[in-house]
Amino acid sequence: MITRQSFSDTISSSSPSGTQASNSYGTFLDANSNRLNFYVQNVGTGGALYLKYGTGASSATYNLILKAASSLENGDGGSVVDEIWKGPISISGNSSFNKYISWELTP
Repeated sequence: MITRQSFSDTISSSSPSGTQASNSYGTFLDANSNRLNFYVQNVGTGGALYLKYGTGASSATYNLILKAASSLENGDGGSVVDEIWKGPISISGNSSFNKYISWELTP
């Protein structure tokens, strides 16, 4: 069962699928001890997205870099599936053309 699905045109720091200025950072998934896995993919053309296991992702503090898609929403942008991490996950980017899709799977 997919319990949360979010789609964001830019980076959010106030809600999983809200919008805010593109150089800001935000937590897109809160901690969830019931999480089976999560998925996130960069579907924008605005450059890399910086993903952090925890809060406060930025281009200076991150765990993974998700490359930009070659064209908007074509499916070849960087992505990650994680079946272990249960804590919060944040993301950051440096362009108004950043866009990502994410979901979380729970029992």
